[in-house]
Amino acid sequence: AFIRAEEVRNGIASHPIQTVRGQLGITISVGVLSSGDWDIHLVEEILGEVDSALYLAKAAGRNCVRIAKPSKLREDPRQLVR
Repeated sequence: AFIRAEEVRNGIASHPIQTVRGQLGITISVGVLSSGDWDIHLVEEILGEVDSALYLAKAAGRNCVRIAKPSKLREDPRQLVR
């Protein structure tokens, strides 16, 4: 996921768009996760971690990719039942 996100980021950054005022560079910040890094988690927790990775990418100066890591693995999967 990280490699693909970097390819997309580089592709966007290397193709400025033409406007009436000249070229405009476009960049993106990306938060990604690799499903192999995650144990049993709620969808909301996973999305929250990916969202945090996105904000880390923005805080790092933008135009970069950051990987979400599980904050802590659940010890009791029964906690997932709602």
